[in-house]
This record gives sequence, C-alpha cells and structure tokens, in this order.
Amino acid sequence: MVGTCALLKVSESKFELGKMAVTEKVQGLKMGQQLVRAAIEKARRAGAAHLVLYSHRKLVPALHVYRKFGFQEVPCPANGYKRADYKMKLTLN
Repeated sequence: MVGTCALLKVSESKFELGKMAVTEKVQGLKMGQQLVRAAIEKARRAGAAHLVLYSHRKLVPALHVYRKFGFQEVPCPANGYKRADYKMKLTLN
C-alpha cells in the first residue's frame, strides 16, 4: 500500500475528500494525483455536485495537487478537525 483517501458522503449532493495521504517513498511520483482523480470520478458516479476537503496551509504540495484538479479555496468555518485551517471545494459537472 502506498496511499489512501476516503470519500465521505456529507449530503445527497456533497461529498468530502478525507484522509488523503501517500507514503514518503512515493511522494513526487503522482500517486496522490491518481487518488484524487479516482475520488473525483467516484463522487461523480455517486451523483455528487460538490466535493470539499479540509487541509492545512502548510501542506503546500498537497494544496498544489488539489488546485491542479480545480479545487478552489472557500471560507473555512470551524469544522471539528484540529489541524485543518483551509477548505477547498470542487464543483462537479
């Protein structure tokens, strides 16, 4: 196993991409991009209109990957995650 991610159903039209991580030995080999792509496709097939995620501003490489897929920063309200200070959203067609 080299990575993981979760797709959490928030509502009928909104899912959350969570628990996204890849092992250090494969970082930089685009495994994270493959996981994000797979999660986006699964959310689309499940009928999601929006995909959100919570992250931290210090995780610059991860934020770069999310932006490549079209995620955009949105206001980050209190969310129950101790280390999350950044929220992103992707509108699915």
